[in-house]
Amino acid sequence: MVEFRVQDIPDLDGQIIIVTGGNAGLGYESVKQLSAHNPARIYLAARSKEKADKAIQEIQATNSKLDNIKFLELDLASLESVKAAAADFLRLETRLDILMNNAGIMMTAEGLTAEGHEI
Repeated sequence: MVEFRVQDIPDLDGQIIIVTGGNAGLGYESVKQLSAHNPARIYLAARSKEKADKAIQEIQATNSKLDNIKFLELDLASLESVKAAAADFLRLETRLDILMNNAGIMMTAEGLTAEGHEI
C-alpha cells in the first residue's frame, strides 16, 4: 500500500491554493499542512467567517510565519455564493494552481438550497 505523508508534500513556492471546507476536519488539516510548504497564498473557503477566522488563527499559532492564509466566503449550497466567491477570487488573483474540493455535509435533515436543489 502506498502511503502519503506530510514529508511528501513538495515545495509549493508561489502556488495559489483554494481549500473548500478548510475550517474543520480534513480541510483544516490540509490548509495547515499545505501552508507550511511555502505557497504564495491559501484561500480557506468556508461558509462562516467566524469559524474560518478561528481556524486561521489556530493554524497561525503553530507557526507565526504563516501569514499566507486568507478567508474566502463560500457556501456551496448557494449558487449565488459560488458566483460571488469566484468573482472575489478573480479580483484578487490571476491564476489558481491547486483546488482541493473538500467541503461536504452528511447526516443532515432533508432540505433544499435557495435555488431548489436537494441538499
